[in-house]
Amino acid sequence: MPRLVYVYEGIRAEGERHELVQVKYFGGGYEGSEGNQALWKEVYDYIENAYDGEYLERIYVNGDGAEWIRSGARQHGKAKFVLDRYHMHKYIIAATSHLKDSAPDVRSELWRAINGKKKKDAEKVFERILDITESEGKRKAVEASRQYILGNWAAIMNGVKNRKDNIHCSAEGHVSHIYSDRMSSRPLGWSIVGADRMARLRVYKKNGGDMLELVRYQKKQLKRPLAQKKSSSVQVRCWGWSVRTGNGWGTWPMYQYIQFHIHR
Repeated sequence: MPRLVYVYEGIRAEGERHELVQVKYFGGGYEGSEGNQALWKEVYDYIENAYDGEYLERIYVNGDGAEWIRSGARQHGKAKFVLDRYHMHKYIIAATSHLKDSAPDVRSELWRAINGKKKKDAEKVFERILDITESEGKRKAVEASRQYILGNWAAIMNGVKNRKDNIHCSAEGHVSHIYSDRMSSRPLGWSIVGADRMARLRVYKKNGGDMLELVRYQKKQLKRPLAQKKSSSVQVRCWGWSVRTGNGWGTWPMYQYIQFHIHR
């Protein structure tokens, strides 16, 4: 699945609805280390152009702890990586689901340790869970949860210490809405190139892009003489890249964007 990132300034509540403020979506394949470097260059270029660095206080990079996300947080002096609470909750559930009636109490202990910034207390809770866990499969789940929570403790504390900034991550819902509805909700096969192009189209539309205008632009390019089309690929790089198809040269959208929480 292609990567999806979004940049926003905060959350606006309207009744039961919550809306991201000044949201901008980014998405595509971004394969390998070069792709990852290109991804983060684009996001920081976007932030530099969209915000006055003098008044920009912090950038919260919120995610599940994958290395490509962590590496991006290290590339800006004002960026802090924050582990999102969705994955924290997922691992805590996995570590306690076999405890039956005691599970809610143990989960509360873990959350108290996290919110109280007490790592040693969290370590003790995991040790007690392991002491009463007999199944080898469940022990592996508990150990994986312990490594995930304790291994990401600094990133968790970045969120706890700055909770006044209302840091949240709703990436799972955005992935479902932008990508899964079209790309994986029904059994489909995608090449790497095809998935990348479809992801960019979905992001382009989500950012308010005019699909009819895009089609008109592509048709205009297809009608141009072949010699002109070859030379035009450099001129239209701000819009996309040119590829050779059965009908001549065509242009695929090239909108690459990314996800953060901006605090200013």
